Amino acid sequence: MANSILIVDDNHEVADLLFSLMLQHDRIPHCACNGRDAIAAVGRHLPEVVICDLAMPGMSGFDVAESLSAIYGARCPIMIALTGWSDSGVAQQALNAGFSIVLAKPTDIRQLLAAIDLARSARQSGIAPN
Repeated sequence: MANSILIVDDNHEVADLLFSLMLQHDRIPHCACNGRDAIAAVGRHLPEVVICDLAMPGMSGFDVAESLSAIYGARCPIMIALTGWSDSGVAQQALNAGFSIVLAKPTDIRQLLAAIDLARSARQSGIAPN
């Protein structure tokens, strides 16, 4: 569904803030607080975009991206990673797991919205990796 965004973060304050910001920018946000809940949420309602933290207990953001890519293939939502890790190796690992874009926390909302629009445009033109 266009403009539907699933926010996945075990930090409830971050998830709530992103939820509010997405609402203010005419997006339709949903939240999941862990990887398993994220996969279940996508199964109930396939969003256009998943914004996912990488460092979560249990099922990491890497695991979420790999699982969703395996389950949905070409129908997989656009995956955007948000991470506090600054290592370039982590960014490459996230891209290899199925994320289209990796952004560092804290992320400016304009940067996040631009990343969503860029990934959406790339997918529509057939360039996006997932």
